[in-house]
Amino acid sequence: MDSDLISIISQKKNAIKTFSVKGTELNSSKSIKINGDMTCNTVFCDNIEINPTGKKTEIKDAIITESSLDSTPIGLTEPSTAYVTQLNVLSTINGNESQGINIDGDINISNTNEKLRNIISINPLKISSTQDVTLLSTKKISIQSDENMCDIKSSTQIDLSSIFLNINTNYIHSRGFISIQNAVDSNSINSGSLITKGGMGITKNITIGGDINVLGNLNLLNNNTFSDMKSSLSVTENISTSGFLLVKNTTNSFNTTSGSCIINGGIGIAKNINIGGNINVGDNSIIQGTVDSHNIQSGSLVLGGGIGITKNTNIGGNINVGGNSIIQGTYQSHNIQSGSLVLGGGIGIAKNTNIGGNININGDSIIDGNMNIGKNTTIIGNLDIGKEVYINDSSQSINSNTGALQINGGLGIKKNINVNGSVVLSNANETLYVTGSTTIKDHLYIDGNIVLKGSILDESGNSNSNTVTSGEYNDLIIRDDLIIDGTDESFDTDSGSIVANGGVGIKKSLYVGKDFNILGNATFHNNVNCVKTLYADNIHVKYNITSTEGNISGSGGTGGKIGVPDIPFDSLVGNINLSNNLSISNGFQKIDQWLNTHLIDTPPILTNTSNNPIMGGEYIEFEWNLPTQIFVGFLNKKLPIISSIYLDYKLSSQTNWNTFSTINLNSSNITKIRIYPISHTQNL
Repeated sequence: MDSDLISIISQKKNAIKTFSVKGTELNSSKSIKINGDMTCNTVFCDNIEINPTGKKTEIKDAIITESSLDSTPIGLTEPSTAYVTQLNVLSTINGNESQGINIDGDINISNTNEKLRNIISINPLKISSTQDVTLLSTKKISIQSDENMCDIKSSTQIDLSSIFLNINTNYIHSRGFISIQNAVDSNSINSGSLITKGGMGITKNITIGGDINVLGNLNLLNNNTFSDMKSSLSVTENISTSGFLLVKNTTNSFNTTSGSCIINGGIGIAKNINIGGNINVGDNSIIQGTVDSHNIQSGSLVLGGGIGITKNTNIGGNINVGGNSIIQGTYQSHNIQSGSLVLGGGIGIAKNTNIGGNININGDSIIDGNMNIGKNTTIIGNLDIGKEVYINDSSQSINSNTGALQINGGLGIKKNINVNGSVVLSNANETLYVTGSTTIKDHLYIDGNIVLKGSILDESGNSNSNTVTSGEYNDLIIRDDLIIDGTDESFDTDSGSIVANGGVGIKKSLYVGKDFNILGNATFHNNVNCVKTLYADNIHVKYNITSTEGNISGSGGTGGKIGVPDIPFDSLVGNINLSNNLSISNGFQKIDQWLNTHLIDTPPILTNTSNNPIMGGEYIEFEWNLPTQIFVGFLNKKLPIISSIYLDYKLSSQTNWNTFSTINLNSSNITKIRIYPISHTQNL
């Protein structure tokens, strides 16, 4: 053996002794330090410690099982990459699950094939942050729950900002209100702040600040009340209603653009039309009825009043005029073919004819009756006329020098005189004497006093039994008091001092000295003050009936019935047993009884008091039933309140209960007690 080798072995004898060979294994009882490289297939060690040398320690294709990296920084000074195919962090073994993975940088997930990568938890998963959380993607973000629901909650506000928000759901439910701040107006079904492709159901009121445009039908389904439109209603298509259409506006119509109802087109009416005012037709009026006219109540056009026609009138049949015929044309007549009235045939006039101008007669003139002269006629002597005199001049008379007939002297009339206008006595010193009857069919205005030397007779006649006819007036206006001295009692609508076939309107107070009988309904729009008794079969009062002094009573002193309330009486346990047909007084008795029973006086009810006198060591036994407790909602407790049971007793030597003793049993549910006497005392 080489001497150098022998020398080395001698120097390292102690180190060599630490090695032992067992089969194919080389075992060392001490640490091994290798300054160079070490190559081996498998290394089995209890512990491997790698000292820092400034160089990297590389572990390639290593499987580390049942091992831990405790306080070992990896890439802390110089960043490096660790490649693992699977990383399992079992932090629950040492109870450190809240600190399983701690990282102060980003987490990047990427692969070359761009397949979907998942973060999977088989347990409930919660991501928490004390700062803002942002989910950012350059593409689509999906939040999905395969079962149950997906909750997005915020203590104050949730903002969804997007150019377009698409919600695919069958139902949206909100317990609060929904406010849409977008102010885009709607001009069609595809524009506006809120667009729905389907219908919309609204249970309560809807208030719209702008117009309502309905492209389909507008159905108002409330059959019980009117639907009021308080502003303009514009309908481009038809309006159809199975009821009637009521326009409450009372604006009068003066042309085609004014009035309560304005229609730009035609109007078709299948049945009668009744118009309370005038009919103004701006164009032709065509009546297609073919019924012939035989009198003023038949024909295709029947008018109850007159008819005014400005231009030509062509009538294919006969003209039958039951009253006067006035032609107001002013064309002068020079021959038989000119003038306001030109007749191709003869003219038959059964009565008088008055002509204001000249009479040109080419033939004979035969006058069998009266003659009317339209211009001045001077007669020097007397004028005796055997029949009527007609003066057609319509000049009004303002004084004694004006009018159609002026007489410089007096006027003596032996019979009646009828004046359609006013009779004015211009001389205050003169008097109007009427020796016969005077009938005034219109207003009579008297600025001074009326002095009667006789009497105004009533319908019963005077002492000479003259018959007086009742006065008839279209309108009777009395500027001051009207006093009727008639004392006829009224038993029905046809009897009494005043009988009116129509209604009576009184703007101020009405006082009735005796009974006030109303056969129909009486509607009072203000308070009704009844000083004495009010009799009625039925009285319906919407609000209160108040008596300031007397009582409100009915048949048998019941004060009337309670009636049907807005909310029905309940039938729950503990109710007061009020009903619609119960009288008011009995209703108050029910309330009073309920208060006494359940709130004021509710002692226990004894069930066993049959005890024999105590002769020895016996006892006295009492049993009772506690009152039923009823839960009262507005007090939020059960009534009556039972806090404890008390027992009052007195000695047999006491004759009354003026003085007694009380025992507090200190219990609210005891229902049975036994009392044992003690022989040497008189106490319980």
